[in-house]
Amino acid sequence: NFYFIGLDTSHGYMFNEHHYLGAGVEACISVPVMEDLWVFMVEPFVEYKAFFLKRKSTPTASMRAGYAYGNTYITDPELSFLSFALDGHALALTPSLGWDWGLKNGKGLNLSVGALIMTDLKTIFATPKISFGFNF
Repeated sequence: NFYFIGLDTSHGYMFNEHHYLGAGVEACISVPVMEDLWVFMVEPFVEYKAFFLKRKSTPTASMRAGYAYGNTYITDPELSFLSFALDGHALALTPSLGWDWGLKNGKGLNLSVGALIMTDLKTIFATPKISFGFNF
């Protein structure tokens, strides 16, 4: 099992109070489950986000499509066989549902739950994803 912590940024255009389209990049690194194994991943993506209500606090739905690139750092030679399974690249989709809270200063907070689905066109890998963000 791997757990990742990461940062992402998305910049784009709000067509109106309900529709956002943007692009960005996400970078994450694994929280070490094994002392000698780290996984690093970068994913450029495009994102669509829908805001359901015309209020500062609203439920949301979003879809990201990107291309993830991963790399493994292994310091124990006995674990080197894992690099073949963890290195590489994949198409990535991230559907999610969440909530955005508008703040008085025009900024906002958001929380979403979704899934990261990756495929190299041979196999499919899916994992849950929880995100907390700051809108400015």
